[in-house]
Amino acid sequence: MDFFAVLHAGIALATLILGILVFLTNWKRATNLVFLFLSLVLVAWLGCLGAAFYVGTFTVASFAVRASNAVGAFMPFTFNALRLAIVHRPRQRRHILRRSLGWLLPAIAISIMCLTRFFLREVIVGQDGGIPEPVYGPGILIYSAYQVSFLLLFVTRFIGDLRREKGIAKIELQFVLLASAIGIFTAVTVTSVLPIILKSSQIVSLAPVAALLFIGIIAYGIATRRIMEVGTVLRLITAYTLLVLYLSLLYGLTLIISRFVFGAAGVDTPTAPHFVAALVMAFTLTPAHGRMQLVASKLFVGSGTTDVSRTVQRSNAILQAIGTLDALLERFSNVVRESVGAGDVTILLEEKGRFKQVYPQGRDDSRLPGGIMQANSPTIRTLALSGQPLIVDVLHRRQPTALLAAAGDELDSLGAAAAVGIRSKGDVQGVMLLGPRLSGRVYGLPEQRALQIVGDQLATAVENARLYTQLQDGKMYNDILLDSLVSGVVATDSDQRVTVFNNEAERITGLRSDSVIGEPMTSLPQALVRVFNHTLTTGESVRNRDVRLRLSDGEAVPIQVGSSVFYGHEGAVSGALAVFSDLSVVKRLETQVRRTAHLASVGTLSAGMAHEIKNPLVTLKTFSQLLEEQYEDPEFRQTFSELVGKEVNRIDRIVNQLLKFGRPAKAQLAEISLQEVVEQSLQLVGVPMSKKNVDLKVDWHVSSSVTAGDPRLLEQAFVNFFLNAIDAMEGGGELRVILRLVRDPLPSAEDREDVLPDRYLSVSIQDSGVGIKEEDLPHVFDPFFTTKSTGTGLGLSVVHSIIQEHGGMIDVESEEGVGTTFHVLYPIVRRDSLPEGDAATKRDTAEVGA
Repeated sequence: MDFFAVLHAGIALATLILGILVFLTNWKRATNLVFLFLSLVLVAWLGCLGAAFYVGTFTVASFAVRASNAVGAFMPFTFNALRLAIVHRPRQRRHILRRSLGWLLPAIAISIMCLTRFFLREVIVGQDGGIPEPVYGPGILIYSAYQVSFLLLFVTRFIGDLRREKGIAKIELQFVLLASAIGIFTAVTVTSVLPIILKSSQIVSLAPVAALLFIGIIAYGIATRRIMEVGTVLRLITAYTLLVLYLSLLYGLTLIISRFVFGAAGVDTPTAPHFVAALVMAFTLTPAHGRMQLVASKLFVGSGTTDVSRTVQRSNAILQAIGTLDALLERFSNVVRESVGAGDVTILLEEKGRFKQVYPQGRDDSRLPGGIMQANSPTIRTLALSGQPLIVDVLHRRQPTALLAAAGDELDSLGAAAAVGIRSKGDVQGVMLLGPRLSGRVYGLPEQRALQIVGDQLATAVENARLYTQLQDGKMYNDILLDSLVSGVVATDSDQRVTVFNNEAERITGLRSDSVIGEPMTSLPQALVRVFNHTLTTGESVRNRDVRLRLSDGEAVPIQVGSSVFYGHEGAVSGALAVFSDLSVVKRLETQVRRTAHLASVGTLSAGMAHEIKNPLVTLKTFSQLLEEQYEDPEFRQTFSELVGKEVNRIDRIVNQLLKFGRPAKAQLAEISLQEVVEQSLQLVGVPMSKKNVDLKVDWHVSSSVTAGDPRLLEQAFVNFFLNAIDAMEGGGELRVILRLVRDPLPSAEDREDVLPDRYLSVSIQDSGVGIKEEDLPHVFDPFFTTKSTGTGLGLSVVHSIIQEHGGMIDVESEEGVGTTFHVLYPIVRRDSLPEGDAATKRDTAEVGA
């Protein structure tokens, strides 16, 4: 058995296998069944030809020629049945068989005629083998007329079907036409052209190759799941044909040049030219492939193939843009329509366990009730399992499972030709339903690739759009929230530029947000700048600090401000936030309260003065009444004289203390050392401390305490503190005085430009005396309030006025039976605002401020 006999047998076997495989892909489909019948007819025809070509005996050759023509008589019937199965694919097989009866009966009659001597008289077999030569009878004319007439009728109906049909039916008809054209071309070339060119009849043995090409192309056209239109297939075939021709020419040319060069160089290496030629092909393969694809695309510019790369570029452009979900879906839908020519696009997105129609909105589509598709619907489940677009035409070509059949029925009921999964992180987050293409074409492989890319990119874009929408909604919510707050809110970034400035901040400061946002924070009022500087520099929060905003018109607005830093996701400081409230109304109320308290104090003062002055007056009155009776008594006169002076001095002292409380002396600021003032005050109370057995301990935690103050008034205040502490320790005890530098804010001094912000001297005066009752603590600075058996109760009131006059603040804490501590916070004045003094003193001040 020679090569041609093996080739013939292999082609027959391949044809049979193709028929069986196509039938098994969907045995319920009439088209697949008819294709199996067509392949069996071809196998029988090839078997008869093989017997005629290679057996070589007269009897076998004669029967084989008759049988091959008898089998060929069924070709028109088989082709017409395939055409009917393609055109009427939803119909039952009986319908197709009934419409084919007009073609079947003549085929049977002609096949019977082929077995008689009327058709074939004899077959001449040469002595040296070769192709047998049949001698036909008159029946060959009837056979030829039958084939020609039915061929013309078939072609007429086939052309009408091509013009009328759309979608998958049209593609399958086109593949049948392509297979016929290629098969006829190959058969004519092998049986007529090549024998003349090669001057050998043996080449006719390659005729079965035409049958294999014919059946293979049809098999691809009706059974493949990767649908491609004929134009796309021809474009690919042309591109690869051009590529092969180009590489062959390049290889041969390079081989000739290399041999010439190596020969001229005297190098006798037979493999070297081949290596160079192969290397040149390797480097030019990729660019050559691209160029040939481009050439083929230009040749088949009207094939209607989707430009996948352009679709990807357009969807990428949409993906890079930021917008709302509605705008995003509109743009993606337009890309799909323009790229694949879809007539209708519907997009559903997952929402609370179901898929809701989000595009187009407001369309009344009864095919999708309520615009809802359940998550367990066949379409959604199939998309989740396959990960590929669902093309209805492809579903009908596959062996139907229960799920695929249900998905196909559901898409048919919705009028959809394709469904594309919108997948994110492996899960189906949405589905895009596409109607039939406006051109009538199917969604072929290029369109499926483009749709899948668009679906994947749409999933990312939808996620970004949802995040953007949430961000915008959150921004709107935050803007409304910020602008609705009754407190001013200002924020700065790490570069100290203003990023937030709400409506209340505009009202309080008199500044416009558009003139502040994006500007350095120095554009804010200085009081806020100091707060931000403190927070950003130290990282410490400020809470409830009372300051005054100096506005551009010179007005001072009292506010209460708090601030803190905020951090980014990496833990680095991203900026600072300040929240402040307008205290103008509160301050007016406080003024009214102070006026009321002042009136109450006047009453208290009046009562206190009446009580304090009444005692010496009673004494004076009593002695004055006795003076007339006991005037002659020298001892009485002496006692009366001493008593009058004592009581008058007592009244004078009360009046002077009252004047100091009512009109405390104006502090005459000078450069002082607060530590020296405290030490001088301690020396003044040294005698009372020694009499009461009070131990003194001092802790100085500052290298310098230079500031500005009135030493006379401050000595009076601290002496009063020390005497009160000594009086509280009747049986002796310990007096502890601590001087240190602190950062606690002083609201009363915050507005002073000469004060160093957040730098204060703290003087703590701690005794181990009897302490103060909890209910008495709020009244210790009230005038005429005292727990002593003697005293006027004006001492701490005067002290409080002195400290306030210096811009300081007093705080007290006490526990009954344990002791009392007074804290005096004293502001440190800036170096450049101190009264004139020596340079060394000012250097000390700078050290304290640092």
